[in-house]
This record gives sequence, C-alpha cells and structure tokens, in this order.
Amino acid sequence: MGSNLTISTMILKGLLKNYYDFCETHVEKHKKSFEDKIKREELELNFLKKIEEQSLVQNSDRDRKIHIESELEIHKNKLKEALVAEKNLRKKNIIDDFQLLNHHAFIKKVEIKDDFLYIYTIELKVDGHDIGNYLISIPIREPFGDTLLQIRITNLKKRVMFSDHHNPYDHWFVEDGVPCFAQWAHDINNYLLKGNLSLAVSNLIHFLLSIGGHAHVEVSRWLEEFEREQVAESQEIRQVVRDAPSISPGVATTAAGAWYDGIPF
Repeated sequence: MGSNLTISTMILKGLLKNYYDFCETHVEKHKKSFEDKIKREELELNFLKKIEEQSLVQNSDRDRKIHIESELEIHKNKLKEALVAEKNLRKKNIIDDFQLLNHHAFIKKVEIKDDFLYIYTIELKVDGHDIGNYLISIPIREPFGDTLLQIRITNLKKRVMFSDHHNPYDHWFVEDGVPCFAQWAHDINNYLLKGNLSLAVSNLIHFLLSIGGHAHVEVSRWLEEFEREQVAESQEIRQVVRDAPSISPGVATTAAGAWYDGIPF
C-alpha cells in the first residue's frame, strides 16, 4: 500500500511539473507575441501622429489611429495579465520549494532574511566519516543570474587549517566559505536560473557529500585533519549563527510568499 502511495505521489509530481512547464512556455510564447504587437502598433501610431501634426491626415487615418490606440491598450492589458500569471506561477513554485526544503531529510532548518535563503544541514557523513553540519546561504532576489558566484557554505562544527595553506577549509571543495563547484556548476546554476530552489539546494547537499572531482585539498587529508583536530568554533562562525533568524517552517514558507510579492515584474 505504501508503495502504491509513493508511485501515485511521484506521478502527481510529474504531472504538476509538466503542467508548470507548459504554463511557463505558454506565458513566454504569448508575452513575446504581445511585445511584438505593441512595438508594431506604437510605430504605426507614432507615424499617424506625425501625419496629423502636418495636417495631412484624412478622416480614415484618424479612425485608424483611434483603432490602433484601442488595440494597443488591449495588447498592453493582455501583456500585463500574462506577466502577472507568470509571476503567480513562480511564486507558487517558490512556496512549494520552501515546503519541500522544510521536509528534506538532510536539512534541519530553513530561514529567509534580507533576500538570502539560509539552509542549515544536519550532521553530514561521507563513507562513515563525520564532516560536520553546514550553513548554506543563497541570495534569492530575482533575477538569479549571478547567484551561483554569491553562494557561501560554512562548516558550523569546525574549519580545517593546514600549515601550508593560508585559508581555512570548510570542506575539501570549500575554501574559507567559497565553494569550487567544478562539474556541479552547470546543473546548480541551471536550477537557480529557473528559480527551482529545492533542486538547487538538493544538488548543493549532494555536492557536499561528493568525494569525486578536483578538490582544493585531498579528501583523505581533509578528513584526517577534521577528525584529529579539535578546532574551536571561530568568532566568525559564532556570529553567523547568532545573527541568523529563528523562525518555524510554517513562518518561513509564509515569509517566502511575502518576499516574492515584493518582486516587481
């Protein structure tokens, strides 16, 4: 019975995603059409206004001008409706994402403050090794064009220091809070550009659990130092935790909706 429920949920999620993709494509398609029509109508309207100023316009042209103005207003209203519909779809997606993140197996807490999404992970383990719990901060003000470069990841348990390196390492892929995504960059950035925060965050957590690819330091060396050293939390880490807001999952989801309402379209 539990298996059938899981399959039904997966099918429902797939159908909802297909519907969302269809709506987004439909809005984008018609938005471009409306914009093109507005440009054409404005060009024709300006042309008729110039003729009228030179007293060369005939009654038929005046009628055409009134008609064009009316059509132009109609197209503007349709474009506005399309943009509102698109924004509402994105808002629903953002709120759904917050609900998914609040129930993610590896996430302890989700918060939003000053246009940043804060993700607190549980204690993570790789091949039986404890690698600490992390704070992932993601700017969430649309558009998400430069978001990937602004993501910061902090190890809240401790940061590893090496005698032959200047900066501390929160993770073998993360130097002083700045991640090196390498082959992970494309997928994470793609989800961010689409505003799909839940998939972006899931990929970020899988990134932290990955031991493959080029890293700043050897994974085995980082794990050895992490397990051997008893490094006290730095003042910077304590300040990050102290400054972070403390709100419930329900309030976080409501805050996500309120935040999104403030985005102009």
